[in-house]
Amino acid sequence: DSKCDSDTAKGLIMKLISADKAKIIIGGVCSGETLAMSEIAEKNKVILFSPSASSSDLTGAGSFVFRNIPSDSYGGYVLGENLGNQYKDVAIISESTEHAQALRRSFLEKISEYNAQVSVDEVLPPDEKDFRPIVSKIKNSKAEAIAINPQTENSGGLLVKAIRDAKIKLPIFAHMIPSGQKFLEVSGKSAEGIVFTDLPNLDYDNVRVKAFLEDYKKTFGNTTGSEFYMAASYDVVIILVQAVEKVGYDSVKIRDYLYNLSEYDGLLGKYSFDLNGDVVGLRLVLKQVKNGKVEDK
Repeated sequence: DSKCDSDTAKGLIMKLISADKAKIIIGGVCSGETLAMSEIAEKNKVILFSPSASSSDLTGAGSFVFRNIPSDSYGGYVLGENLGNQYKDVAIISESTEHAQALRRSFLEKISEYNAQVSVDEVLPPDEKDFRPIVSKIKNSKAEAIAINPQTENSGGLLVKAIRDAKIKLPIFAHMIPSGQKFLEVSGKSAEGIVFTDLPNLDYDNVRVKAFLEDYKKTFGNTTGSEFYMAASYDVVIILVQAVEKVGYDSVKIRDYLYNLSEYDGLLGKYSFDLNGDVVGLRLVLKQVKNGKVEDK
């Protein structure tokens, strides 16, 4: 309901806390709104548990803030390591959102450990449609590879299409965005060959995963959304249900329960949480777009 808007999210979490007396809130979907809510959750000792807010800025946002998705800092490090090991000069194009900037910082931090130069480091507003100045900079640079760092599948698809339409044939890398169907539709053939860090696939041999996906399809007719996010959201609910059953509807006790959870065996796999509320035990993998489809690399 907060539409990934920070101000809207603040208003809604205050209503949930003051009017509805909520002690547990699942969300938000986006990093910006979750960051906006985290201070309020912390002040009121309310559990805020997100299955999809990945900004590294959430690390240390509060002792009542948790998530079961890897931080963008991890994604940026994996991406930076991958490019740093292969190229001497790279370009990175990022949006100005909290999510994209957090990943950009970790990418630049990691790639600085190698001998690679970052000859193009551009930041664009989310609604940018004219990529010609950026494309021109890349053409005139010594970059050997490009890292795109958009917020949405649509903007990422448009950016990739602009790069390929300009006859730039450099290898393109990204974080997570190319796995989405919207990105593939917008970018079309321009997406071919893109390598990206992504969340791992679910274990389709797992009986519980199979049952979950079958139930989801029966209820909603398809699984067009990200299966990881679907499973992560489900895991959050079950984790919190088990916490309440174990320690009661007490946010302080639930927080401590989560900190001391040695290993949760969920749809995403086996994991726990550190003292920043970040997930421990879930890794990112490299994937590639081949023949219009996403495959493990």
